[in-house]
Parts: sequence; structure tokens; C-alpha cells
Amino acid sequence: MWLSKLRVKYIKGSKNPKQFFLKEPLIWDDIKVPMCFDTDFASVPKYLRCIYPSRGKYSKAAVIHDFMYSVNWYSKELADTTFLNIMLHDGVSKKTAYLFYYLVKFFGGSNYGTK
Repeated sequence: MWLSKLRVKYIKGSKNPKQFFLKEPLIWDDIKVPMCFDTDFASVPKYLRCIYPSRGKYSKAAVIHDFMYSVNWYSKELADTTFLNIMLHDGVSKKTAYLFYYLVKFFGGSNYGTK
């Protein structure tokens, strides 16, 4: 359940043109992503962005997932499952939610704990 809204600001001068930071904390149940956390939303490969843009109904889930991966307070499995549950809660289609879930489950390991 969301306890806050997603409010972001573009990071001027960033090497990544899609880099943003949170203007206020983003809170899902007991997970609190702090203000100023930086995100690129969903890390979608360039060749799929015409179908799945980096931002969409799954944006808040992507920010929570990125945070959970970055702090190492949560297991990778919990982060991936939370990502799926939030997407389904936010109205992402089952097809898209499970596609994103399986992609991070099987290919997201190299990003776990890297921030």
C-alpha cells in the first residue's frame, strides 16, 4: 500500500539523460526510499523501449526495487517479489509484470548491491 506519491526531479548535467532523484521520500508499506535517491526508473534495454518505456505504471515499483537492491537490507528474492507485487497492485498487466519480474529474477543479479 502506498503511503506517499512519486515526485521526482531531473538531474541536470547527469551523464545519463534519464537520471532523476526523489523530491520527497517514496513509501510502500514499511519500505521507505529516502528523498534524493536517484533513479532511472525501469532499466529497459534500448531495443525494447518502443514497447516498454523506462517510465510507466511500473515506475514506483522500479524505484522501490532499485532501492531494495542498493541497500542490501533485503534479499534479492524479496526485492524481486516486492517488485512484482507492487506492479500488480498498481495495475500493470499480468503479462508485463511477470515479464519484468522474470527478467530481474534471472538477469538482475549483477545489479544487486551495486549502488
